[in-house]
Amino acid sequence: MKNYYKNKKFGLVMGLLWLMIWGAQAATITANNGNDNGAGSLPTYNLAISNNEPTITPAAIIARQQGTLTGLNATIATVNDVETAAGNLTVTVITPLPSGISVSGIANVNGTISANVRASCFAAIGENTVGLRVTDGNGGTATANLIVNVTINPLPTITYSNQNVNMMGGLTVNPALGPSDNGEFGAIIINDKDGYTGDIDVDSNTGEISISNAAPIGTHTITVRIMDNCEVTNTTTFTLTVTNTNPTIKGMAISRQQGSAETVSTIANVDDTETAKGSLTVTATTVPTGISVSNITNTNGVISATVSAGCYTNIGENTVILTVKDEGGGTATANLMVNVTVNSLPTLSYANSTVSAAGSTTINPATGPADNGNYGGLTIENQGTFTGDISIDPTTAVLSVSNAAPLGVHTITMKIYDNCEEYTETSFALTVEGCTSTLTAGAVTNPTTCTSPVGSIAFTTNLPDGDYTLNFTSSAGATTSPQPVKVAGGAFLLGGLLAGTYSNFSITSLGCTASAMSSKVITAKTPPTATLAGGSEVCQQSSAPVLTFTASNGGAPYRFGYRINGGSVLYLESMSAVATLAPSTQVAGVFIYTLESVSDGNGCSQAQSGSAKLTVNYRASVPQNVSLSVDGVNVAVGETKEVCSLSSGTPLTFNATCAVGEIVLHSVDGGEYSAGIPVALVDNQFHNYRVRCRKSDGTPSCIESESGVMRLKLVAIPSAPTVSLSPERSCNPAASFSGQSTCGSLRTIWYNATTNVALPSLPSTVPTATTSYYARCQTDNGCVSEKSNVVTFTLIPTHIAPVISASQEIVCTGTTVKISANCPAGSTTFWNTGVTMPSFEVSFNNITKQTYWAKCLFEGGCQSAESSHKNVYWDAFVVTLINVGQSKSATKPTNNRSEWELQFLTRDGGPDLVASAQQNPTLYFVENPNKTAPRYWTVNADACALGTEGSLTFDLSATPETGVIQSYNTHENTAPYFMYANREGWTELYSPNHPAFGFYLDNRAGGNVYDAGLPKGLYKLSVRYWDQKGLGLYPATRKPQGNVLAYHEYWFRIQSKDGVGVGAARTAESGQQSAVSEEAKSKGQGSDNEQQITDNGSFASVMPNPVINVLRLNVQNSKGQEVQTTLLDAAGRQVLGRRFEPETNTHQEEFGVSELPTGMYFMKVTTPEKSALLKVVKL
Repeated sequence: MKNYYKNKKFGLVMGLLWLMIWGAQAATITANNGNDNGAGSLPTYNLAISNNEPTITPAAIIARQQGTLTGLNATIATVNDVETAAGNLTVTVITPLPSGISVSGIANVNGTISANVRASCFAAIGENTVGLRVTDGNGGTATANLIVNVTINPLPTITYSNQNVNMMGGLTVNPALGPSDNGEFGAIIINDKDGYTGDIDVDSNTGEISISNAAPIGTHTITVRIMDNCEVTNTTTFTLTVTNTNPTIKGMAISRQQGSAETVSTIANVDDTETAKGSLTVTATTVPTGISVSNITNTNGVISATVSAGCYTNIGENTVILTVKDEGGGTATANLMVNVTVNSLPTLSYANSTVSAAGSTTINPATGPADNGNYGGLTIENQGTFTGDISIDPTTAVLSVSNAAPLGVHTITMKIYDNCEEYTETSFALTVEGCTSTLTAGAVTNPTTCTSPVGSIAFTTNLPDGDYTLNFTSSAGATTSPQPVKVAGGAFLLGGLLAGTYSNFSITSLGCTASAMSSKVITAKTPPTATLAGGSEVCQQSSAPVLTFTASNGGAPYRFGYRINGGSVLYLESMSAVATLAPSTQVAGVFIYTLESVSDGNGCSQAQSGSAKLTVNYRASVPQNVSLSVDGVNVAVGETKEVCSLSSGTPLTFNATCAVGEIVLHSVDGGEYSAGIPVALVDNQFHNYRVRCRKSDGTPSCIESESGVMRLKLVAIPSAPTVSLSPERSCNPAASFSGQSTCGSLRTIWYNATTNVALPSLPSTVPTATTSYYARCQTDNGCVSEKSNVVTFTLIPTHIAPVISASQEIVCTGTTVKISANCPAGSTTFWNTGVTMPSFEVSFNNITKQTYWAKCLFEGGCQSAESSHKNVYWDAFVVTLINVGQSKSATKPTNNRSEWELQFLTRDGGPDLVASAQQNPTLYFVENPNKTAPRYWTVNADACALGTEGSLTFDLSATPETGVIQSYNTHENTAPYFMYANREGWTELYSPNHPAFGFYLDNRAGGNVYDAGLPKGLYKLSVRYWDQKGLGLYPATRKPQGNVLAYHEYWFRIQSKDGVGVGAARTAESGQQSAVSEEAKSKGQGSDNEQQITDNGSFASVMPNPVINVLRLNVQNSKGQEVQTTLLDAAGRQVLGRRFEPETNTHQEEFGVSELPTGMYFMKVTTPEKSALLKVVKL
């Protein structure tokens, strides 16, 4: 490099400065004569500076294997330089590198250059040339080529030895060799199990194979596959042989008789090495004819079964072959020996028996029936000369004989068969004897009731059980002969017999007659009779006389029927022959009691006659619930009361209850009783009052009863007074206070009119609050008058300030506003403007802020505290912040501003929005209604007198608590003016994230960045009125034109009520604040040239380029790696630097560059494996 500086006066100085900048170098300075066209001639200095290029020598060929992870600290070159120390030289690789070759971590130790050199899985086989460049401190460079010889990636290795395992057993198989690879081995899997059905798993890190539940028996070829980091696979196989040990079985010897019933016996014992004894299966595989083996069970190796021998089984030993099988299919056999003995004959015998002619009997076996197996048919083979009936029970062999005939001895023969069709024949002698029938008449049962008038006679006999006909002789009216009877157990009963005499009883059967000659009498029951006695004359409600009912000729209990004055029949019951009745005397009159019938406990009854007369004379009732009342005071019987009254000469009120049809009579001070009502006697004397009842038609009472005494004295009540207070109004708490009444000599009692509580006296000084009073006059005996008129003392307050209100607080210029105060009646409102009316109207045509306050003035010089100050603003704009409340837009039923009033934002702190400033913004708390996230807010501006011919721009700049500055800038042409437009006035309002009328920026997840709503932070809202409509279709892209006629800015902050900074902001190493241009107005807010960020697949890229304010770096495929970024100017000086670790494989980083000078810059991006140098143009 050479630089030449020529100057008549300063060449030497500049040359020396250059040396200071670039360091010591070879330099030549020459002086020449020159002419500066001046008065004299000065020398000219020529400075020539030169630099020696550095040298670089590459290392010998470096060998690398595809996919190998080694290669750290390899020496790749040596460097040197004349001017710059070897250790300060910078070595870089010349890009692009050969595909699959990476060089990273270049280090310089005194001129020896080392780096990490690797060949990826897909690097080209053979020699690959990597260009190296060395740069000295003066910018001199030199290059050299490093040769990297790449060899092919070898297969990963793993092998196993052949294995044996017992059926259902398990084992662990470790690799005989490996797993290993020149790089990294990855997945190890079982690729093929060759029919193996047990459990088999392989550890993907160690290659260890776990085998369990081995099955089935046999040899299986197991294939294992291993993959390395280059996705190259290799397979290996080993044989797995599953073996099994046969089970063992030992048979038993048992005995059975031909035709015997099945019985359970232990037939064998089994065992096995692999299978549990209780899980072995045993079957009878060979069974001789006639032998039965069933229901084989295994109880922990002990084998049981049901075994029997048929009727025709061979006598002697019979061999049953048993086979045992384990779960692996292994088997073994053993012999079960069954010794069969001959079948025995069934047994049955009877003893000789006797039966009467025409009689019957039951004959039980003497032995049997029995058999070693089952006995079958029982038959009567021959009954000889016996002609009667005989049968045999097929189960018990019991014989039933009836109608025995003829007389004599008969041989009866039976046979019994067993289940093998063998039989035994047996006989016995049956003797039929002559006629011996008997009949005896026994006890007589007479009728027990009249309702059941029949009796019975009991008989005994030796006739066989059965139905017979009984003949007899009976008296007139009695039951006639013959009657059927039923003999059971040697007895029968002849029932249903009417009263009479019965004799000559006989039964004839099978030629034999049994008779009984005795006589029997049936006697019937006799019905009872009754009488009624009593009756008298009594007073109503007196003790009742007794009526007596008497019965005879019957049995208890008795029931008497009677009527009262011919009414319905009533009944009286008694456990004895005498019953009494106490008639009621509650009702006056004549009552005839008539006897109607009598019945007894035998069910016998008959009609009766007889009567008794009862006369009940009338008696007036005793008055109940008696009291009197006057002037609201009640006096009960036995009470004495004094009553303050104004009722002189007016009737008293008596309360008394008499019977229906009676009236109340009154007596005063023991005088005659009268139906007239006594009047009140207000004479300060006691009087005695009583009452009694009397029939209203004058019917005399046999007895009259009066009430107890009620004692009463009436005292006159004084008239209500008239009262007044002095003073009635005051604001002096120390002023004297008193009251006056017209009670005269009577006592005056004052009351609080609000609580109606009596006061000991009025306060001596004015009350501490406005209070109302009234009074009553009281006599010596305590009577008080009615309430007086109500009087009120009014305390004039001086500490309560009036409340100021305004019809509107922020209005357009020229609008009239009504200002009001709520001073109490009787006072005068005094305003800071000098106005003395409770309210007044005011208007201004210029932009101004006016403040109003007032006091209340009272007579006597009292005045209230000063009110709070009310600010009213007259402005060119009236701005309202509105919470749309929904994403994109929200609607109301009508085009009416009032529909949205509940969604207008009200300040939570700071000044009014119209008076806000950057250092003192209006505050909105995110915890309060309409301010919670997500915040979809819009702005309405009333242009007031400016009209609707022009347009409005809304420029909203947000400095969030976290993140970068954001802008929301729109232009609205149509009134009413909304920041994000509207539909049909106030019918539908749009939100900031509306894709047409708001903003849209892809959040790389299929959504809109602006769906999150307004963030917390400080906002500046600038509103401008233009004299022309803007150009463009949508608010976010519309451009203004014309002149600005009015401008206003507003400041507000969205924050937590707990303070600013709740949450955390992202930090970066660089000290420069990232920012987004406030001038961005396209749908992609934050993009300076309206281009969306794209992924072009490169390792690192920057957009936009050229850049104005925000530089965006896009880093690909570097998740989890440390990324170092450095922004250099054209002279190689670092102006920005940052380290970060991407959380995804597509990462975007932003840098604020608005403060950088215009020019060319270079962005260096480095990871442990990659690096890139990107050119950036700053405008």
